[in-house]
Amino acid sequence: MSDNRRQRIEEIFHQAAELAPEARSAFLDEVCAGDESLRQEVHSLLAHATEGETATIVADLAGRTIGAYQVLGRIGQGGMGVVYKARDTELDRTVAIKVLPADCLGDPDRKRRFIQEAKAASALNHPNIVTIHAITHEGGAECIVMEYVTGQTLAEAIPKKGMPLQEALRIAIEIADAMAAAHTAGIVHRDLKPSNIMVTEQGRVKVLDFGLAKLLESTASPQAPAGTEAGKVVGTAAYMSPEQAQGQKVDGRTDIFSFGCVLYEMVTGRRAFQGESTAATLAAILREEPALLEGVAPEVAKLIGRCLRKDPDRRTRHMDDIKLALQELKEESDSGMPAQPGAGPPAKPGRLTLLIAAGVILAAAAGTGLAWWLSTSRPSPSPAPLMRLTSDSGLTTDPALSPDGKLVAYASDRAGGNNLDIWVQQVDGGSPLRLTSDPADESEPSFSPDGNQLVFRSEREGGGIYTIPALGGEPRLIAKGGRAPRFSPDGSRIAFVTGVGRVGGVALGELFVAPSMGGTPQPLVRGELGASYPVWSPDGTVILFATGLYGPDNWGIVPSVPGSKGLPIVLPLAALKKKQGLANVIPWAWIAGNRILFSAKSGDSSHLFEIGLSPPALISKVWRLEASPKRLTAGTELAEKPTLAVGGSAAGARRLAFASLLRSENLWSLSLDTNHPGTAGRLQRLTQESAFQVFPWVFMDGTKLVFLSHANYNDEVWLMDLRSGKRLLLSNRVSAKDKPIVHADGSRVMWDEGGKTVYTVSPSGGVPEKLCESCYWPWDWSSDHKRILHWYRGKSSVVSEMVNLETGKRGVFLERPGADLFEFRWSPDGRWIVFASAQSDRRRVYVAPFTGDQGPGESAWIPITDGSTFEDKLNWSPDGNWIYALSDRDSFNCI
Repeated sequence: MSDNRRQRIEEIFHQAAELAPEARSAFLDEVCAGDESLRQEVHSLLAHATEGETATIVADLAGRTIGAYQVLGRIGQGGMGVVYKARDTELDRTVAIKVLPADCLGDPDRKRRFIQEAKAASALNHPNIVTIHAITHEGGAECIVMEYVTGQTLAEAIPKKGMPLQEALRIAIEIADAMAAAHTAGIVHRDLKPSNIMVTEQGRVKVLDFGLAKLLESTASPQAPAGTEAGKVVGTAAYMSPEQAQGQKVDGRTDIFSFGCVLYEMVTGRRAFQGESTAATLAAILREEPALLEGVAPEVAKLIGRCLRKDPDRRTRHMDDIKLALQELKEESDSGMPAQPGAGPPAKPGRLTLLIAAGVILAAAAGTGLAWWLSTSRPSPSPAPLMRLTSDSGLTTDPALSPDGKLVAYASDRAGGNNLDIWVQQVDGGSPLRLTSDPADESEPSFSPDGNQLVFRSEREGGGIYTIPALGGEPRLIAKGGRAPRFSPDGSRIAFVTGVGRVGGVALGELFVAPSMGGTPQPLVRGELGASYPVWSPDGTVILFATGLYGPDNWGIVPSVPGSKGLPIVLPLAALKKKQGLANVIPWAWIAGNRILFSAKSGDSSHLFEIGLSPPALISKVWRLEASPKRLTAGTELAEKPTLAVGGSAAGARRLAFASLLRSENLWSLSLDTNHPGTAGRLQRLTQESAFQVFPWVFMDGTKLVFLSHANYNDEVWLMDLRSGKRLLLSNRVSAKDKPIVHADGSRVMWDEGGKTVYTVSPSGGVPEKLCESCYWPWDWSSDHKRILHWYRGKSSVVSEMVNLETGKRGVFLERPGADLFEFRWSPDGRWIVFASAQSDRRRVYVAPFTGDQGPGESAWIPITDGSTFEDKLNWSPDGNWIYALSDRDSFNCI
């Protein structure tokens, strides 16, 4: 080629490169009129110019010889150089030669990266990575001799509407395998994209162009070339990770983000991030989430979501994990299992009829697991196989099934920290995906009706209700405070409750609904009625919830539209509990056909039940429960927190996931000087039982304690000598149902026998004596032995009632309309009372002077917390100068 023709090609190329693509054809027709070969050469150069890169014309080396290589012709051109096809005259094979453009030799950084590519890639020996044969020089230019690959780039192979799933998985597995090998060798590609991936004529993947690779500092030898400097952005915009786009330090997780972009494009035919300019594309990578993967198998969508996390710490960490997940997905796809949502046969009608599963979950010191349940409409189903979903050594709980039954979300501390995060995984297998990583606890997840979102409770910043994409993204605050969130059947609203949970089996708190996209929550049930565990009816018109109205463990029904007048309809459960011997009856799901799925304590275990609920007839206008529920689980474990998915699962079945617990609680002691608060000393375990050892109360001199032990379905009061470890049974055939209390002078112990009678006994043992009838759950016993303060529900809220043991008189000691009062404790000298006032999730601790049977007015209450935190288990120091409590002020319950 003459110098004049080469110069003419360069001029036309640079002029055409500045035009919009749609204007180039007309321009070439005009300037190349009559010279079709000229037009084709310029067109070929334009076609090989990569987005965001500056294509450079170099001298045509065709027909020349470079060392032992005879150049046959140009193959392509990119930002890192021009590629030629050549013949190795010594080994008689076809090779490819990449030549750094001559006009870039003056750029030391570009030349260094070019040499770095050769050294990095030559260290790799993998069937899915292009083999480097040699490094040579030609006229001052650097040349890399590599394996010659025939076929097309992945960018050319991807159809406009994406690849078939099985083909995409096959190619993705080979890419992941190649990148895993590179990462093992300490090499980060940094420019993984479809145009840098070849698919050979035989269908094999070849990853090429490690021109931006960087040897990891942790594995590079002292002689290894340095990587790209911090702060410099290299790579191709649409496939960059957020940290790469910001010029930050990168590692293998950068390639994982790029891989997610490539896989997204393979299954959809479009880029995950695409703006009108490079700047707009980078902005999208930093701030936006890719469009939802509609029609893509949820397992694949979840995997892509894990790769495309903005925060690298929340991204999948190892390419090996991605390869294994892809292989599992391909095996399932090859086996003929439905790969797309709803691709299975239509669901058959069925009832909750058969228990399948049991696992174990840590509550205090046990193992962990989740289980799933399957039923069909067969009249006498045979036992179905057990599938255990988790086997973590820590706490895994609060399962939530996606509507199609393919995914399960749950709260777990499996990440190794001291907090719970939200995780999601495939029911039929696969690696779990961590959705949250805040140091505060996250729990109680629940799916939206379309399965695309999760709502959950987080303890961060005082607690609140958040939503997050089911396959990963940034959490969004919906409402401050709140627990047990649930989407409405149409997904437009979220129901949740606020409050402090339950006291003596009575639900406390308020019921709200809020728009699922955010907005002002509207109240449905006020705190004076008490509400917990909301459950939507299938048509979304009413909400069922647990309530303390008219006594412990009732259910209420209220219209879901705010502003409805009148009290909620109450479904008393007394007859059901008495006949079935149930307690702690909690609703969890309202199933089509008006069946309610609930859990309840039965004996030493808790089980899952279903019961029919008849809606109001035209005449009676009364909701009615069936007389007898149907028990779904058996065994000695605690089956709790069930979640149901109907439809979309295999063979038209319905799935039920639940937490199956083997729970034990034991006592520990902490060494500290309570009169001089400071850093606590040694932690010592006092009990090691398989049952429950709870509600410890330490004698004022610190030598002994009493506690409640739950064994053989009897709650027994025991005394322990902290010096010798010896124990003494105090309750002696009298069942205890609430925490034991030691009198300030250590002379007596008392406890409540199920909200009916308070008993007392000497710490040295003996026959328990009745102290007070109908004193419910006592808070404390006065220093002069004359009075008991106990829990009592007033007209509009929980109050404290005083019982004078000498006169027999009783009456309200303190109350605050609209607020619940708890945790009353006398100071050691009897002059002061400490207590907590609760409204929704907010508690405020007060100290007030003790003035007799009638407590002081609010003007005498001295606040000692500001109400922004939650304090519980209030207790005085022996000298009366300090108050100890459990507090969540750092998002954890600490002393």
